[in-house]
Amino acid sequence: VDALAAYLLVRVVVRHRAAAVVGAVAFVAGPFPHQLSLQLHMLWRPALPIVVALVWVLADRRSGRAAWARFPSDRWLAVLLAVAVGWQGLVSFYGAVLVGLVLVLVVIVRAGDLGWPGLRLVGLAALAGAAAVAVTLPPYLANARDYEGFERTLADTEAFRGRLLGAERTNLLWGDTLAAGGGLPAFAGAVLWLLALVGVAAAIRSRRRHGATGPGWPAARFGLLATAVGAVLALGAGTEGLARWTPYGLLFELVPGFSVVRAPGRLWVVGLVGLVVLAALGVAAVVDALPRRRPRRPVAVAVVLVALVALVGEGLATPEPVGAAAETAIDRRLASLDRPGAVLYLPIGASDIGLILAGADAVYRSTTHGRPVLNGYSGFAPASSAVLAERLEGLPGPRGLGCLAETGTAFVVVTPAVAGTPWQDLLDPSAAAPLELVARADGELLYAVPVPAGGAPGSARSSACPLPGP
Repeated sequence: VDALAAYLLVRVVVRHRAAAVVGAVAFVAGPFPHQLSLQLHMLWRPALPIVVALVWVLADRRSGRAAWARFPSDRWLAVLLAVAVGWQGLVSFYGAVLVGLVLVLVVIVRAGDLGWPGLRLVGLAALAGAAAVAVTLPPYLANARDYEGFERTLADTEAFRGRLLGAERTNLLWGDTLAAGGGLPAFAGAVLWLLALVGVAAAIRSRRRHGATGPGWPAARFGLLATAVGAVLALGAGTEGLARWTPYGLLFELVPGFSVVRAPGRLWVVGLVGLVVLAALGVAAVVDALPRRRPRRPVAVAVVLVALVALVGEGLATPEPVGAAAETAIDRRLASLDRPGAVLYLPIGASDIGLILAGADAVYRSTTHGRPVLNGYSGFAPASSAVLAERLEGLPGPRGLGCLAETGTAFVVVTPAVAGTPWQDLLDPSAAAPLELVARADGELLYAVPVPAGGAPGSARSSACPLPGP
């Protein structure tokens, strides 16, 4: 769907079939699109090029540049635009921000052609799409009100600042040379940048010959603007001095709702849309420059194929290693036990990526036995989850046992990952008393929590061991 949307964009803006094919592949292949594919909500981004194409058609119709007779009226274009904005915004708040940015940029470029009637239609369409997205806001606002630390700070974004010359370490071509450094890899690929430079050169030459209204120059203006804005925003902001007040920092601090974008590197998607348009202009220039006295079609096909192979080749990467999605002996044993109660998998916490992934593993493992787990996985860790992990560091002492009793936890699974954590002594059953060893398998230990005096687990609650929540 993303590729079809990009094809539509180039067919409308550049009006060149061969360039549209290359643009479609460039939007979904290459080092940066591969990095985006690791996040489902970033993988689904078709409305970004669609929004540009719709505004472009409306501007062409309003200015008389092209009739686009397939669209019965400008109002239908506005309806489609509203659907595209709402559609993308409902995917995630990232999508809402990205489609909003792209819409603003294309309106800036084509404002003169749209005129006031066209601008009014675009504005109404944007408001209608935003209204659809607003339906999803109440739960978010409730969480922001109820959970301490729910709102992000600039310090939370530093690890996700874009590295425009950085590639994933798994990239087969660039991984060894461009993988160093922190931040989010955002290298778009040498081939895409080269084609974009050719497109800019061709557009400048066209402008000199035909003026600002000549073929290719409006598309180049949009491509250059989107690329520049995407690049600047992707660099993010620092936390001290002037580095705090970059364009991204200003938007983060001053624009309500913009702080949902905690990974500024992903804003480079806006730049990717611009690069695709510029690269399409480059492909169109190369193909159109082929000598007409020779068979042009085979040569044009060869040019396009070379570009496609190069774009795809730059994005090839080795698969990320993943854990085995299989039931474990310990979890099967938990499923066979009659005693009710929740399970705690150790280690627990959200202070680093290892602990976060361990929480995701615990959630998956619970599908074997169907018991509640103290562990969890989310894009946000409430402050109380850190308190919970800190209380449990006292295991197997009274403080930790009291916490297990209050949360109704009947079993503790100790994995080899506890080495180097406060729970590493639990790998030795003799040091785990009064926890009772139930089973040992594959380096893991399953303990039963003693039933507290005076009732079943979870019969008493206090603030000594808070569950994650408000």
